[in-house]
Amino acid sequence: MAMDIPPHVPRELVFDFDFHTDQRLRDDPQRGFRSLYELPSIFYAPHYGGHWVISGYETVFDALHSPDIFSSEDQHIPPSDEPQFGQIPVMQDPPEHTVYRRLISPLLSPKAVGALEARTRVLASELIEGFKDRGQCDFVREFAALVPVTIFLRLMDLPTDKLEEFRKWSDDFFSAGTEEALRAANDQILAYISGHISSRRGSGANDFISALWREEVHGRPITQEEMEAICMLLFIAGTDTVTNTLGFSMRHIAEHPEIQERIASNPSEIPEAVEECLRLFSTSNVQRRVACDTTFRGVAMKRNDMAVVLTSTAGADSEMTDNAETFMLDRGRKQHLAFGAGPHRCAGSHLARIEIKVCLQEWFKRIARFGIKPAAEVPTRAGTVMGIMSLPLTWDL
Repeated sequence: MAMDIPPHVPRELVFDFDFHTDQRLRDDPQRGFRSLYELPSIFYAPHYGGHWVISGYETVFDALHSPDIFSSEDQHIPPSDEPQFGQIPVMQDPPEHTVYRRLISPLLSPKAVGALEARTRVLASELIEGFKDRGQCDFVREFAALVPVTIFLRLMDLPTDKLEEFRKWSDDFFSAGTEEALRAANDQILAYISGHISSRRGSGANDFISALWREEVHGRPITQEEMEAICMLLFIAGTDTVTNTLGFSMRHIAEHPEIQERIASNPSEIPEAVEECLRLFSTSNVQRRVACDTTFRGVAMKRNDMAVVLTSTAGADSEMTDNAETFMLDRGRKQHLAFGAGPHRCAGSHLARIEIKVCLQEWFKRIARFGIKPAAEVPTRAGTVMGIMSLPLTWDL
């Protein structure tokens, strides 16, 4: 590797791994990231300016519970001298993070999002009925991508006539390979939502945006810039992660008729299936910046070192879970960090679980046996947030 390695990084901890384009990630990024368990739980990758890669359930858990070491501010890989576009509160550290987190938590509580379950069920059933009699569909493009985006738009009371654009914007954001492309995708999303945000100021409505406008921060009204940063985060989190978890999960289920038989015969086990999907097929990792010179689990790190923390694979740690690579409905406790841990644990986890559960329930009510279309391509992307772009399925009529 013809790359500069900082002097504090031991050479035995340096491995040539590119979290966007590594060969191990090309056909199956999920399995590719899990293959890193063959390497030390903390190693150094010399790409994108260099960064640590942290894996393993306990190591990831400790990192996520150490915001004093692993800062969420300036968490851009590669590091940038340009001002970062903010996403509040995910790009903040405590105690400031806590101030903004309390604004959104009540709006995404189990009680608040529970009212969306019936609407999710109607939407899922309508979508499936629309293609069920064709004997085939693209599961991602015709179903998994539409359910969470539509629910997000309803939560925010935004028009649903731009579903395709919303999905494309989300894809552009997560597949951006350069800082310029990332900023262009960010600006495209913000250009659309900022006008809707402004128009809700002073509204007495109950949608998410109007409710946020009625909040205060540090004893003052919330600002337009803060609203945009919060809503940008909600857009990114609400339109992509559930889609991809569903896509990767259904690809695996489509390849295993015995799992289909089990779920179809025992639909009461779908909540267990949801947790197993989250354990094996979560899609989000996180980036962090080392806040101070420190030694973390025996590894010396320097202030402003960057790190990719592999939350997505923590559930596949064989030291924590027996038969970790096997999808097992009767596993019992399913330990995973699909929603993170610590102060930044995903505020939308309750809604995500509802969406995945309802989608599986409504699917198996109507299509109990299915497979991947022969010779079909199933394109994916790696990166901090893994994606599955298309999943052609077929079934007998």
